[in-house]
Amino acid sequence: MTILEELALLPSKAWLANTPVVSYSLRNYIGNNVNELGEVPTTLKEYKEAILKVINYGHLYKNMRESVQKHYSYEKIAERIDFVLKELNKNKSN
Repeated sequence: MTILEELALLPSKAWLANTPVVSYSLRNYIGNNVNELGEVPTTLKEYKEAILKVINYGHLYKNMRESVQKHYSYEKIAERIDFVLKELNKNKSN
């Protein structure tokens, strides 16, 4: 596994350990409960504030492990890939 692949997995690994995440990449999160999983800063100042919030108010974040299992299991990923491929194939036929 490359370093980029490892970095992409860090949020999921953190959530499996019930640890909130501070990352701009959370904007791509599939579920609708990103506010329970961490913070999505966009500026350096927001990163600082988000890190302090996660440290000081960690109890506000919840359902992390369950969210990964619900949205990022191999089965769910396979379902999404299958859907996308079928849609692409459908569009190709039109």
